[in-house]
Amino acid sequence: MDRTELRNRLFEKYFEVEDGIVLSDLMKNVSGIVKVWQDLHKILESHAEGFKWYNEMDTIKGIEYNSKEYLIIRFRF
Repeated sequence: MDRTELRNRLFEKYFEVEDGIVLSDLMKNVSGIVKVWQDLHKILESHAEGFKWYNEMDTIKGIEYNSKEYLIIRFRF
């Protein structure tokens, strides 16, 4: 799932609640996701040749090939 799809799904949630979404609740619920992305970014900075602090991850996909699991990461430089 890419960012656009995630963003659209989140926006759709806004209309499910008549009174809207409390921002502090939203921030609390996504803080774990933000932390995981930050940790992954640090790992890539340390171990992926050519990856720098200003690069962005565009898409991440897990695949299985020859009975091994791989994580494919598409970067935006």
